[in-house]
Amino acid sequence: MTVLYVASDKPAAGKTALCSSLSVLFNKHGLSSAVYKLISSQEEEEVFSQHLENFSKLLNPKNVLDSINLPKQFTIEDLVKPLKEEEENFDVLIIEAPSSQTPTDVAKTAKLLDSHVLEIINFSPDIDIVDLKNLCNTFSNIKFNFLINNVTKHSGHSLQKNFLDPSVPISNQILGAVPEKRSLVGVSIDSIVNLVDGHIIDFNNPADHNQLINHFMVGGWSLDAGELYFGLLEQKAAIIRGDRPDMQMAALSTKTACLILTGGFSPNQYVVLQAEEKGIPLIVTNQDTIATMELLNNVENFSRFDHSDKLEKFVDLIEMNIDTKSILKLII
Repeated sequence: MTVLYVASDKPAAGKTALCSSLSVLFNKHGLSSAVYKLISSQEEEEVFSQHLENFSKLLNPKNVLDSINLPKQFTIEDLVKPLKEEEENFDVLIIEAPSSQTPTDVAKTAKLLDSHVLEIINFSPDIDIVDLKNLCNTFSNIKFNFLINNVTKHSGHSLQKNFLDPSVPISNQILGAVPEKRSLVGVSIDSIVNLVDGHIIDFNNPADHNQLINHFMVGGWSLDAGELYFGLLEQKAAIIRGDRPDMQMAALSTKTACLILTGGFSPNQYVVLQAEEKGIPLIVTNQDTIATMELLNNVENFSRFDHSDKLEKFVDLIEMNIDTKSILKLII
């Protein structure tokens, strides 16, 4: 059986996304896999429980998605013992390393597990070839590859030239580079309700709560007609003062996921009827529009890889941008 140990250079670099997507990829090739997230904090456990609920049903029944809780002061032996017990039950064992592990500890753990390390490097404009060479040296005695995640839109050319070109000494250890996508940092309607301390009018359709919002548009600040302005984006939440039914109706006439009505005003009955007819939830908050925008300004900081749409999107990105053939050669 093959063991993949997935680590990263910093928290929130995309380990959970990669582990889940690899399980889907292996499943497509008839391989059974188990994904284990090594959890060392209560916060990680709560986040993963939501992830587990959303994704387990998407995986093939012969694939397993689970977590292993570690003591606060865990040792490498604490990691290895429960994983060794699972090795013979699957074609592939995919392990998400704790974010607190240093590269040296990752290398030690991987050696004890006889695993192949996949390291995720979170892209930044000052990414340095020397640092990546040093990282490769840390893993020089074990099987190791890495990929770069969240590459910004206009950085692809320089990344190709400086890191991915075959003439670069470490290029043979880079599996590829995954571009950043707005849809991967979207948040659910439920999350927005909590962030703005609002209440939702959902017309008895709680399924709407799990829709992902990728954009926020503020009504009343554009010189264009409301319908033209709100028609620019889809999968959006429209933030509108609660006493502006004209703007609310304009938003409802376009592809809008929900309305956020500010100022604590009860929605106009015509707005309610139109929203109900179209199945568009209304979120009512006592916050004014400026305060609501400030609360949602850094919404990506609250985003988690906890939605089936994100899994499908990341699987697509992996298949388009990563050398999956090399990954499959590790197993087949």
